[in-house]
Amino acid sequence: MTDFHVPASLSELSPAWLTEALRESGILPNGTVSSVSLTPITKWNVASVSRIELGYDSSTPPHAPASMFAKLRAEPDPLADVFPGEVAFYRSCGQAGLPVPDCYVAITDDHTGRSLLLLEDLSESHEVLSWHEIPPLHRVHLALGSLACVHAHYWLEHPSSVRLEADKLNAQIPRIEAELEPHIGEFLAAMSTQGKAGELRLFERLYPQLRAIKLQRAMQWRPLTRVHGDPHFWNILFPRNPGSRDCRLFDWEDWRYDNAGSDVALVVHIFTGDSFDAEVRDSLLKHHHTALSTALGSVLDWQNYLDDIRYGHLQNLVVPVFQHLMGRDAEACANTLTCWARGFQELGAAALTQ
Repeated sequence: MTDFHVPASLSELSPAWLTEALRESGILPNGTVSSVSLTPITKWNVASVSRIELGYDSSTPPHAPASMFAKLRAEPDPLADVFPGEVAFYRSCGQAGLPVPDCYVAITDDHTGRSLLLLEDLSESHEVLSWHEIPPLHRVHLALGSLACVHAHYWLEHPSSVRLEADKLNAQIPRIEAELEPHIGEFLAAMSTQGKAGELRLFERLYPQLRAIKLQRAMQWRPLTRVHGDPHFWNILFPRNPGSRDCRLFDWEDWRYDNAGSDVALVVHIFTGDSFDAEVRDSLLKHHHTALSTALGSVLDWQNYLDDIRYGHLQNLVVPVFQHLMGRDAEACANTLTCWARGFQELGAAALTQ
């Protein structure tokens, strides 16, 4: 859907606009939208989300969606050269059968840079956890299993394919550094108020090494895949049915081709906080390893897999800095840094540093 006008506000989604958009995407081959009712859900730092209920005229097929979620990004991503964004993600998914919501419309306004998604409404069968809620162990297994499904689907290990994406990754490193560098001083100052002297010393020693660490892995031409980039538990739709394993991942703003270990390390060593002990965290890594190996149809070498988790965890050192940039309070950022430092020790990641 090129050269398609995206409204400035979700309240401007009229029956006529939705009819045209759904018709062009093939969701509404005939019939028209006759009524629209919006319920605002939330407004994040970069986007607004509403649930939409639609009414149709009598000529509309009975399978037309009665409701959906709309997500509007009013401004283009300043890091779009690093993170392709959700429109690109959903457009490229096709009918891949991935554990993500179905996407009815994914468009970018070429004139304004605004983007809009119309996504499947799964609220009857799935739920989103409340902010900061850590799920029980069996649900963490579901989340890691869904990540493994995506990782396996986009797995790259042929040298030419890996080299192509690795070259892109290497070219993006200076761009990310330029985004973060002006804020490192204020981040360190904020952390110094939280009594994290040991974590700060570790950060100050390792942050300057991150470029070399990423290049070190890239030059080994190790496998790459699509990573979510921000797989915290509030970006996951968990099934309401306790017997279901249909766990869906959403909010793909930060996806890119990278090391799958970065996603896994985020879930296991940062986003679970203090909910599990070291033995359980180790079992979670093994769970993802098994799920990924099964999806790929061959058993991944455990030592290579663990090294990728270590590399991924090292690059996740920037996560508390990004949280600081997004306005998270100093205590929350400090807690993330503490979890990261604990994971650094548990994983033996020092072996990959200078």
